[in-house]
Amino acid sequence: MGTDKTLSITGTKNVNHHPSVYAVRILRLSSGETMPLVVNRADGVPDTYALRHAIVSLRSPGLSASAIKSHLSGVAVGLTFLDSRNVDLMTRLGAGLFLNTDELSAFGQRCTSRLDGKGAVVRRFAQIRYDGFIKYLIWRFEAILHRASSEDRNMLKLDLSSFRSRAASQRPKGYSAAQESERLGLLPAQRDRLLEIIDPNSKLNPFAKKGRNRNAAIILTAYHLALRAGELAGLQRIDYQNQRQDTAMIAIHRRLNNPEDRRVDPARAKTKERVLPVSGEVRSALDRWVKDRADRAIWPNAHRCHYLFTNDKGHEIGLRGVRKIFERLRQVYPDLEGLCQHVLRHDANDRFQEASEKFGWDPQEARSDQLYMNGWATNSTMPERYTRRSTQNRTSARLLKMQEEDQR
Repeated sequence: MGTDKTLSITGTKNVNHHPSVYAVRILRLSSGETMPLVVNRADGVPDTYALRHAIVSLRSPGLSASAIKSHLSGVAVGLTFLDSRNVDLMTRLGAGLFLNTDELSAFGQRCTSRLDGKGAVVRRFAQIRYDGFIKYLIWRFEAILHRASSEDRNMLKLDLSSFRSRAASQRPKGYSAAQESERLGLLPAQRDRLLEIIDPNSKLNPFAKKGRNRNAAIILTAYHLALRAGELAGLQRIDYQNQRQDTAMIAIHRRLNNPEDRRVDPARAKTKERVLPVSGEVRSALDRWVKDRADRAIWPNAHRCHYLFTNDKGHEIGLRGVRKIFERLRQVYPDLEGLCQHVLRHDANDRFQEASEKFGWDPQEARSDQLYMNGWATNSTMPERYTRRSTQNRTSARLLKMQEEDQR
């Protein structure tokens, strides 16, 4: 185990492994749009009710494919849970019985576990799963309610109200704040370690020689520009601009339903479009990679790829490919436990906050700049959420200063 457990994105609690009967698969339409589906793993056939629910209740209101996928993951877990207990959903709903408190409690626990049984997911994702299935159950029940007689409908409405209360009381609460470990940025020693080992010329670099320039460019771009994984994987070559000038630029574009994106899980920018300056070590890393990827002897297909970062075959890198880079770092260097691209997004915001205090930037202007850097809305509360590490450090320093003054 590493020394900084605050980086861990999953719990270490042992959980029972429950083989998944249902899973979420992605259907790609000719328009480039992707549609998540709940399928039976045995035959790959989509669940009809879940498909209608996804189209009517999730897609029609305008939820993104990634949001639909998250909600349907709860439906898949819920249907697997019912299957494991031999629960006939139509019989239950028709009688207005839904799930009892014990079943809801057990389902809530199931939502907290990873599908492979190795640890637990973070509280927010567990709650998304839970809420997704509860919403699906209520949607299924509404059709029964609509067909019921006036006399039965009043009774069924009472059953529905009772179920809502039971479901709310058993919603997963996850671990306590200290246990669940909301994501924080890196510790100073971890920053030094990361920057040391990703140097392509370092003997400590854990990657094969071919991928070192690319991996360094990916990591440093995330480290300095606070990009999401989808934004990194979605960068196209034309988005790296003004390369012949002293300061280059990275443009973040929202390219939803792009038919040219052939990946199973297309890269998407969830936040606002923006243009960010690039210089120093990240500029050097990007320039090395751009030069490297042009070598057809090493990257024979990269010249045909519109995307800035490619996989080992020269095609656009997938989100899984980005994650594997960080997995490798965690495997080789346990003191970087929990390191992922999104931790670097937190860390970049911590360093932004630290720089703001160091250089005395106007707080309102600095906040506005931080919102732009991350692509957040003007009324977003994300700056406070993404600077927990620097806030903790500042608070600790001030408390120690107060204690020192009290001793005098």
